[in-house]
Amino acid sequence: MRPVFFFLLFWGHMVCGQKMEDGLYIPIDKKDCYGRAYELFREDFCIPEKPLFNLTVIEVLGDIQAVRKTVYFDLLLKSESANRVKKVVKELNQYKMVIVLDNEIVGLAIFEDLSDYTKIRFYSSELRGKIEKIHAYLQESLNKINGTGEG
Repeated sequence: MRPVFFFLLFWGHMVCGQKMEDGLYIPIDKKDCYGRAYELFREDFCIPEKPLFNLTVIEVLGDIQAVRKTVYFDLLLKSESANRVKKVVKELNQYKMVIVLDNEIVGLAIFEDLSDYTKIRFYSSELRGKIEKIHAYLQESLNKINGTGEG
């Protein structure tokens, strides 16, 4: 009996401690999930094991913008990915996505213009210095994906 219990305990720890893949995740209401809960912009949520979209749907990053205390940048999606994103987002009726980079939830992305699914705005509750690091990490990741070697 002890070996079975130990295995279940070990397996449960492995599943919960797995590395999160970089990508865009649909947040799940905390009351509807059993996994670890996170908080971002005063909202509690969980995320699924795998991202809904990986970073390959992103074509280019916009420049960092600041309006009062809000700092953001736009993610421009590849046109061939935009239709797939639009279909899934409308089907799930969820216009917010959580972005995970380097095993960390770094911010929230929102479709603000529902007539344009090629642009999603990224917000972070972090200071400007942190969002600049997020922007640089994301740009470097996109350069690797696209094979440009820049970054």
